[in-house]
Amino acid sequence: MIAEIKAEVDRRLAWHLGGQRKWSFVHHSTTFGAAILSLIVATISQLKDWTPTLCDRSTLIALLSLIAAVLAALSAMGGFERKWIANRMTRSKLDALKLDLLDEQADPRVAKDTLKRIIADHDAAITGSKS
Repeated sequence: MIAEIKAEVDRRLAWHLGGQRKWSFVHHSTTFGAAILSLIVATISQLKDWTPTLCDRSTLIALLSLIAAVLAALSAMGGFERKWIANRMTRSKLDALKLDLLDEQADPRVAKDTLKRIIADHDAAITGSKS
């Protein structure tokens, strides 16, 4: 049974490492994307001598402001930071469990209960509820 638990831990480690990376990308892209676009809008609005080639200045400013607002709303409402941290913490707990399973005397029931607790904690962290 220890071999099956080790395999499950390895599978979940790979999954949560991928989740950690993806949620980190989404979190940082929306957060910094909104800020950067807002800075660009402020800069464009002050460049009186520059004329955009694709559309007029007011349309460009409105479009970039809209995109910045959407990114800010997604960042605020999506819970991306919480999901990124949840995957990071779950990966860390799985790493610790994997180390515990290196012990030849590891109790499979304890390992199984620990894995169940890690899964429940992860679900609670993702949903923002108490476990």
